[in-house]
Amino acid sequence: MAMIKRSEIRDLVATLFRSTVSAEKILDHLDPEVSGNVSVVQITSAGSQRRSFSRSYADTTVMIGVVVFVLQYSPDDWTLEQGEDLIDLIESQMAEVLSINQNTNLWRSIQWDQPSMVDRVVLSGTPYLMESMLLNVEVK
Repeated sequence: MAMIKRSEIRDLVATLFRSTVSAEKILDHLDPEVSGNVSVVQITSAGSQRRSFSRSYADTTVMIGVVVFVLQYSPDDWTLEQGEDLIDLIESQMAEVLSINQNTNLWRSIQWDQPSMVDRVVLSGTPYLMESMLLNVEVK
């Protein structure tokens, strides 16, 4: 039996998010080019722990990073309030998707591993809100 790849989990998380989450782009990989978008969700590999190779997937945990970028403001057409509201909406939509999909063909549970963190970053001269999250995925 082949070992599960983190890319399979990233792909499924991205697919689930694309159906519900209000972001312009949802990527199953890290992309350093964020500028020009109001909102981007990037899903990345963040590590794994394979405790036992003799019991198939029974003891495998995969960590998946989720990074959300939302335009903080634009003097012409985007307010600070809109930026805060959108990052809050995206986080709640992702939480809803994960709560509904606790058991899939790839995992038996998926949850936030720790509290998310929101920072303010400037990319190519444009201010963004950036929320970083870590998912703990118990593989089947």
